[in-house]
This record gives sequence, C-alpha cells and structure tokens, in this order.
Amino acid sequence: MDSSSSEKHYFTPSFAIVGDKSPDFQSLNNFTSPIKKKLSPIQLQKKKMKAELDKWNSQLGMKSSWVTFQWQQQQTKCHKTALKTMTSFVADDVKKHMRKIRDDAKLYNNETMKEASQKYQRGRLEKHNKQILKRLFLVSVTETPITKINSKAGKAREKKQRRDRLKAIRQAKQAKMDYINSENQLMIKRIAAARSSFDHKKEREFFARHKKLRAAMRKVKDKPKPKRKRRRRKRLQKLDERTTPIPGVVQPLPSLEPKAEEPDLVKMGNSNYQAMITLDGKRVQASAFVLHDKIHFELVDPTTGAKRGFDLTTVELNNLIDTRFREMRGMSGRHRLKGLVERLPKLLQGY
Repeated sequence: MDSSSSEKHYFTPSFAIVGDKSPDFQSLNNFTSPIKKKLSPIQLQKKKMKAELDKWNSQLGMKSSWVTFQWQQQQTKCHKTALKTMTSFVADDVKKHMRKIRDDAKLYNNETMKEASQKYQRGRLEKHNKQILKRLFLVSVTETPITKINSKAGKAREKKQRRDRLKAIRQAKQAKMDYINSENQLMIKRIAAARSSFDHKKEREFFARHKKLRAAMRKVKDKPKPKRKRRRRKRLQKLDERTTPIPGVVQPLPSLEPKAEEPDLVKMGNSNYQAMITLDGKRVQASAFVLHDKIHFELVDPTTGAKRGFDLTTVELNNLIDTRFREMRGMSGRHRLKGLVERLPKLLQGY
C-alpha cells in the first residue's frame, strides 16, 4: 500500500492535519455544523429521565431499586457539593492561635511595651493639658455670674425680672378676685330671682292648719321601745356548816352537828363516782349518785363527819353544761360524773 492511501486511511476528516492539501481536508473546511434545535421543557425532562434510566440500567453487580438508586444519586450529589464548599475548623483555630501569639508577642516584648506605655502617658498628659487650657480660656473670656449681675445690663435685667414677678402676682390675685366676684354676682342674681313656695295670700289658712295638726300630734303616743330580756342565772347558795336550801333544787338533807353521825359507809361505797376535792380551802370527799331523773351529790368532811348534799335534775344539768361547762358536751356515763365532781369547787365557789 502506497503512502497516499495510508494517509487517507489514517487521517479521516475528523483527524485531518492543518495544512493538509488532501481533498478530505478541503471538504472539512467547507463543512457547516447543523443548527441545534431548542428543546421544550417536556422534551428536556424526558431526556433527563432517559439518562437516569440508562444509569440505572447500567448498574454493576446487584442492582438497587429505582427509589434507592435515586436516593443514592442525591446523596452523591450532596456529598460532592459539601466537598466543594467545606472549610476546615482546624484552619480557623490555627489562624486564631497565630493571631493570639502575635498579640502576646507585643505584650511580652518589654522594649515595645515601654515605648507604647510612654506614648500613651504622653497622649493622656497632652489631652489633659488641652482641657485645662480650654477651661482657662473660657474663664478668662466669659463673664462670671457676679460680674453679670454687677454690670449695667445685669442690674437692669434684675429690676425687670422683679417688676415682672410682682406684676404676675398682682394679676393672679386680681384673677382670683374676679372669679369670686363673678360667682357672687351669679348667686345674688339667683337669690333675687327666687320666689317663695308659700302663697302669701293664704298664710292665715296655712297657719290655722298648722295649729290643728300640732294639736292632733300631741295626742299621739310614741311607740314604746322593746325591753331587753335579761337572762337570769340560777345561783347555788353557799354551803356552810348548816345546809341551806337551794332555789329551784330539791330540799337538801337535814343539817347535822359535827360528829353527830358516822358516815354511811355502805352508801358511800355504792356511789357511782367518788373523789376528794378542795372546797373553800378544805379537803372534802365528794360522791355522786345517779337516780331516776336526777343526780344526787354529797359532800362529807372526813374530820368532822358532817354531810351536805344537793340534787340536780337532768334538765338543770343540761342547762348547766350548755351555759357554764361547754367543754363537757359529748361526755356520758362515768366520764360525765367525773367531770361534774371535778367542777364542783367551781360550781359552788362563792356560795
């Protein structure tokens, strides 16, 4: 095969060498690329879908489902984007560390710090001196309050202010007096325009009626005020050597002389409750006997053997508990007798 045929075989129009005089190269120069048609959005979507389907069909090994494949493509895309935009936290930390090292080097370098401190002190001193000069200049230029008052303009201004103040006070007093006068005029006008509610032509008739009503009212009696009912408490008479009758209570036992009779041991032994109490400074043996509709109390002096007693009915006992011994409400049986015997000194106090 000759050289011309080999050139035609290897150098097609796609691989023609520049400056080649072959007819294939000349025909390539005259070649015009076809005009690309603009695809519609639907066609672009179909094209994209077709490319994705080709990728999905060209999977190697075990193929994934369509949803999993799409998820993998999205993950790959996100990973590539993150690789392009990611920054290193270590680099930021290194920059901060190097910046801090530079600042610390300035602080710990004594030569530069000494110069910087001297410069700072000089700046503060210059600023302070400028402020002092400014204040001195203002003091030398401006007028003081004393010089302002002592000047002619100051004295005239002070007099004018005093006159204005007195004038304002006079005007305020005058306005107050004008208001009072206007109110008085309105009151006088109202009093002058007022008319009596009584007809002077019928004064005699009104006076005669008044006397008649006055005479009738003298005969009317005032309604008596209700009297308050006072609660009368039943008092027990004081027990002395001789038994005294207690109002509203059963007659007491007959009086006994001292040591006239021995104590009834059988009766004392059969009592419902028995205890020693202190009455008028003396120790007395108190006994309580529960009867049909009353309770009998007996007081025995152990030294003399004298007896004293009284009875309390059920109604009187309930009233006594409701009025004086409210803490005994709810007690019953032996506890009630015990409470009554313990409260006998309080009940017989003063009798």
